[in-house]
Amino acid sequence: ATLFLYRNDVPSMGQGVYRAKNPAYGARLDYQLPTASSDVTLIVRNEAGQAVRSLAGPGAAGLNRTAWDLRHDPLPHDTSRYEVPNLDSGSRGPLVLPGAYTVELRVDGASDGPSRPLIARPDDRFPVSADERLARYEFTLELYALQRLAYERGVAAYDLERATDAAVDSLQALVDEEALERAEALAKEVEEMADDWREINGDLRNWWTGLIGKFDGGPSTLGSLAGPSDDQRRRLARVQEKAQAAGDELDRLTAEVESAQRA
Repeated sequence: ATLFLYRNDVPSMGQGVYRAKNPAYGARLDYQLPTASSDVTLIVRNEAGQAVRSLAGPGAAGLNRTAWDLRHDPLPHDTSRYEVPNLDSGSRGPLVLPGAYTVELRVDGASDGPSRPLIARPDDRFPVSADERLARYEFTLELYALQRLAYERGVAAYDLERATDAAVDSLQALVDEEALERAEALAKEVEEMADDWREINGDLRNWWTGLIGKFDGGPSTLGSLAGPSDDQRRRLARVQEKAQAAGDELDRLTAEVESAQRA
């Protein structure tokens, strides 16, 4: 054995850990611009020529790269008016079907040459029949259509709730107790209706327990690439029924509030 002093050269960091970010999920889109632009858009279309996604891309002179996450356009998400549910799954759109797509590059509002082909392939390691993929896709479209409805009606419900609360506050300083009681009773009904929409949005969008998180995945939920189960179909039907009832109540109370404002 040989005695020697082991030199641990810390400044060189030769024993350090080196890593970089994983590639972005989905399709990487590369393009070259002769000059810089602040208005670069990439439009993804399906085989029928329908636009499924519009992406704002970087506009540096030279080579640029962005990524498409293989989803439709995200849904509206104005958090200044919309009360985001707990553990919200976000405003993403549904995944597209595997198939042939094209990508058009538009710079400063004009098309920059012909559209380029793009193929979205299924994962061969997870064999799913074409019929089951289609069933999943159609169910996901239903889910996200309901999410859009719940968002839009939820915003309307929360706006109405804020308006009735403000009306009650303004009547507090008046001596008309009868008018104040009517306003408080109406505000109570509006609050209950708005709570129904909060519950509906939570049932849908919560990535841990919500239907979209369970089926389409979330930060800590995997989701599924297979078609929906019977239980998931029944759950969607229940939420749709609740949304219909809450929508009818929203329409009724909106009319009542407007009538009270005219009186």
